[in-house]
Amino acid sequence: MITKKEKLPNSRLKLIHTANAAQFRHAFGHELEEVAKTVKVPGFRPGKAPAAKVIQAAGRQRIEASALDHAISEVYFMDLREEKITPVGNPSIEITDYVAPADDASDDEKVITFTAEVDVLPEIEIKGYEKIKVKDVEQPKITEDEVERVIEYLRKQHAQAEAAPEGTELQKGMWVDLGYEGSVDGVKRTDMANKNHPIVLGEGQLIPGFEENLEGLKVGDVKTFKITFPKDYGTQELANKEAEFTVTINEIKTITLPEKDEKFAENYGHKNFAELEKAIRENLHEEKQEQTKQQLEENVVDELIKLAKFELPQALVEQELQRLFAESRQRLEGMQFQWDAYLEQTGKTMEQLKEEMRPQAEKNVRIGLALGRVIEEEKIPSGETAARQAVDRLVEIATKK
Repeated sequence: MITKKEKLPNSRLKLIHTANAAQFRHAFGHELEEVAKTVKVPGFRPGKAPAAKVIQAAGRQRIEASALDHAISEVYFMDLREEKITPVGNPSIEITDYVAPADDASDDEKVITFTAEVDVLPEIEIKGYEKIKVKDVEQPKITEDEVERVIEYLRKQHAQAEAAPEGTELQKGMWVDLGYEGSVDGVKRTDMANKNHPIVLGEGQLIPGFEENLEGLKVGDVKTFKITFPKDYGTQELANKEAEFTVTINEIKTITLPEKDEKFAENYGHKNFAELEKAIRENLHEEKQEQTKQQLEENVVDELIKLAKFELPQALVEQELQRLFAESRQRLEGMQFQWDAYLEQTGKTMEQLKEEMRPQAEKNVRIGLALGRVIEEEKIPSGETAARQAVDRLVEIATKK
């Protein structure tokens, strides 16, 4: 039973439990049966030896230690059910008193006293969510530039590359294979060197200013130049540093894009280019509508969080942090990016990356708990779509005129 309950910060409870002789004996009997299945007692088959023989063979101390853990676990969860306490993480448990019961001890005699600290679901107060109002998000407009960018992307997918004539000067839009070596403060770095690096000049794949230094070069040309890494460069030790690069042009190819005609449109299942252009415009419109909807939902949920008052259980934050971190790592590895190489490139440890994710993890937990309260208030049936229905309901409330 719980003899004392104390509220701690961050929706955490400190509970003092006691277990009686009957509860300990039950746990001891259970552990004795488990040990009897595996312990070897001469003259008896596993599980058939008398209890006294099993205790003698296995050792009372071993069985008693297991029984102590078993009794604490059973009492802890039974007490939580009786008190209607919902834990959201594993407890930290400390045994403060334990005396094995004598054979003649009454069932009610106190045997174990232990303290459990555990994070629990907080009491959530949200007043006035029925009056949430947000400004309508501007309806999407598709520009001709956006359509043209998609068309150019599709044309590049069907581009033809041919070796450039001897003496061709490198210009934007050409394919080039280059080798380079880089140094900082006069020291060459292996992570700033590559013998064969293909790019299409002008697409901005390299650090700002690098590609501009390649224009006008020919196959076989070697050029040395200095350039400064951006302030926000991923590798912290290189950010805002001046570096010197020596570049060699290995190969140049000219790129021919397909004409915007019927043949090109047929590659994407359309009869003519006008139909393809129309389909691109419609797809862009749908994408922007979805983005508009998501933005509206984010605005509504942000307003909900402002109204919600509750303590944040750190166990839930840690669980969400682990999920975000695992998801991020899986995404990188799915792109064939080595995790150790990523850490080296960013100059950060796993713990530093996790801490950067903590604000998002805390926000996600706040959203989940706040939506849970709305689900209760709106009497939305529990299930996989409950949160989705709660958001839809909030949007309906917030945009009602």
